[in-house]
Amino acid sequence: MGRRWTRRSIRRVFRPYASPVSVWTFGAMVEECRRMVDHATEVHGPDAEVTLTRRSLLTKALIGARRYDEAEEELVALVADRTRVLGPAAPGTLIARGNLARAIGLGGRPREAIARAEVLLTDRIRLHGPDDPTVFDTRGNLAHFHDLAGDVEVAIAGYAALLADRRRVLGRRHPATVLTRKNLRFVRRRAARHSRERADQPPSAATGSAAPVADASPGPRVIVLV
Repeated sequence: MGRRWTRRSIRRVFRPYASPVSVWTFGAMVEECRRMVDHATEVHGPDAEVTLTRRSLLTKALIGARRYDEAEEELVALVADRTRVLGPAAPGTLIARGNLARAIGLGGRPREAIARAEVLLTDRIRLHGPDDPTVFDTRGNLAHFHDLAGDVEVAIAGYAALLADRRRVLGRRHPATVLTRKNLRFVRRRAARHSRERADQPPSAATGSAAPVADASPGPRVIVLV
């Protein structure tokens, strides 16, 4: 018999910097999250904060299970409902917008994710200032989307600038700083490997080669806010 998921155990998986779990584990959460949403809707109503929060948990489980199309559909509706109920500047609305960009980017449309993340970053800076942790999280996601789109140098520059700011504001040992340093190291090492591979190619094979696109190997981790 599979694990019995509860709201507390699901939220524990999604807390910042939690240990990664498997795609299968996220998949097992999805149905429990749907039951939690149905129960909250019946007891508290569709616009209650508890219902909106549980819908957010469902979208994160779908993203973790790599069911990006389903996550995108749920997030489009969640952004609309949180904007209507809480307002466009509410933290929950901004979180949903960030996770919508993530579902779109990981689902194969990084250019659209970049555009959405850039607008979100502008809004977060206007509302919270440049050194707010959520601004840093959005910058990290934006760098990751550039990496997915093949803009490797832009991604490296983004991670490097973010690392400097997180060191300044949070300190060298903060989990977010450590994560950014790992992401930057990963992207730089992969870019160097691709450069060596291109250098080893015959001139005819290297001519007209495109910039490397992020491969499927384990790489930078995107912050997901709950």
